[in-house]
Amino acid sequence: RAFVLWSRPKHWRHVQRHAMRLDFGWQLAAVDYLSLYRRL
Repeated sequence: RAFVLWSRPKHWRHVQRHAMRLDFGWQLAAVDYLSLYRRL
């Protein structure tokens, strides 16, 4: 699937742009972990 996607430049750029907008930082993960620990 990845090769098929890569072979379609327009679709590949769309996936790249979407991924670049996502937040992979620790802030959201930290909030989730804190919520989990509070429920224990």
